[in-house]
Amino acid sequence: MGRTHLWHPTACLALLLTGCAGTTPGVPSPTAVETPSGPVPDVVAGECPDPTQTPPTSQAAEFANGASWARVCGTSTAGIGSGIPTDGVFANVLLGPPDALVTGLDDLVEFANGLPRMPGDAACTSEFGPAYTLVVGYPDGSTTMITGELYGCRAIGGDRTGARELLDDFGNRLRAQRDAYPQLAPAASSCLDPEPPFGDAFVQPRLDQTTAAYALAVQTEGILERVVNEITEWPQLRDEIARDSVPQTPATTSGGDSDQNADSSSTSFEVGVSIEAANAQCETLTLQVSQGTVYWSEPGGESMVWQPSASAIEALQPYLDWATTGATPR
Repeated sequence: MGRTHLWHPTACLALLLTGCAGTTPGVPSPTAVETPSGPVPDVVAGECPDPTQTPPTSQAAEFANGASWARVCGTSTAGIGSGIPTDGVFANVLLGPPDALVTGLDDLVEFANGLPRMPGDAACTSEFGPAYTLVVGYPDGSTTMITGELYGCRAIGGDRTGARELLDDFGNRLRAQRDAYPQLAPAASSCLDPEPPFGDAFVQPRLDQTTAAYALAVQTEGILERVVNEITEWPQLRDEIARDSVPQTPATTSGGDSDQNADSSSTSFEVGVSIEAANAQCETLTLQVSQGTVYWSEPGGESMVWQPSASAIEALQPYLDWATTGATPR
């Protein structure tokens, strides 16, 4: 008997990539990865399949060792999405990284092949959330691919579970590769042209990998309303966030230590405003702003809380006023 899909149209609407991720029971945690060393890998990687086409129906039972490159690619799923039609059905298409993984591939393959099988009668919710295709290439030009679903049972390849963890394992390896060989990751010319891609990437950057930030206003339905120009003070704000953030607890969620930041109550930060911190590839880390407090987390990390200092509030306030009221930043 195959998987049973339980209709659940609204689950994870606002937090497609991270909010419903969690840890899948019985699935190993993503691997902590050391920064690669040695000469820059000289590998010509293949490209992703067309993301608006139907995902592959032939799934790999296992990946072979000896791979030379791997990519996480966007794939289309019917339902909630970005408005890209596929055969008359609106599709949810998220973006794969522009660079291929060319380091640590045997370890990635070992992690993928070790994901557990699902019971034949597994009951899975069908939110029609995002899915990705992992494409693994070999020196002889052959490729093997597998589709991972970031909803329901987090199915990978149809009969395994752990799609979220496999994506996180890939992301850990790609972030480490970028630290060692930044020249392998092509930079985007602009994060605002033609349209902001915020929230549309499978792999998020670490905070220290972000180089720019933008303030967004979001309507109740989760639709982007407007985006301001680059927050020019971001390098200083990023350093303060890294230094002063604390793990989220009931105490910090309710406003934190009033002695830590006596001025935070004077800000007019509103619910529905977020800061999108972008790396050179315009992949973003989202920081949610609510009542003078900023909530965020590193990829795969614990939830953090930042109470901005008086100087940080002064720097951010004009941008957030613009996002919520339309007032022009200074």
